[in-house]
Amino acid sequence: MEITMIAALDEVGGLGKAGRMPWHCPADLRQFQAYTMEKLLLMGRKTAEPLRRRLSGRQLIIQSRTVKDPDFPVVRTVNEALAWMVEHPEYDELVIGGGGEIYALWLPYAAHLRISRIAGRFDCDTFFPKWDPQEWICRKQSEEDGFLLEEWDRTKRIITR
Repeated sequence: MEITMIAALDEVGGLGKAGRMPWHCPADLRQFQAYTMEKLLLMGRKTAEPLRRRLSGRQLIIQSRTVKDPDFPVVRTVNEALAWMVEHPEYDELVIGGGGEIYALWLPYAAHLRISRIAGRFDCDTFFPKWDPQEWICRKQSEEDGFLLEEWDRTKRIITR
């Protein structure tokens, strides 16, 4: 199974503030929806809570140490999520959709990054983890309406279970 991280970042890697994105970019939201549709999407509790009802068409998994949810599978750790994926071979890609702590946990496992670069510096309290561009190759860049979309593939060996 391939693991892809999808994120929208400002010029300094900011993801959000107080659980919300500090920008409004409808075209980026549409590309997020199109890319994640019919896929396995993992989000942390704080990221998933405000979005959960708007994520139809995807299998949502919530990663949380504390929450139990009757509507979605909940995993506490990366290993639990990897085990869940083995039990559900119908999915060939896991998309990591945030937030900041979840991105940091999953970055060593990711084979692909799908980054929307939002122009400007925003007042953020959550940031995408630092990553070494030398371990990745940008296979595609495209100017979109209000953002630059970058698609990266890892060039070095990744952690596997």
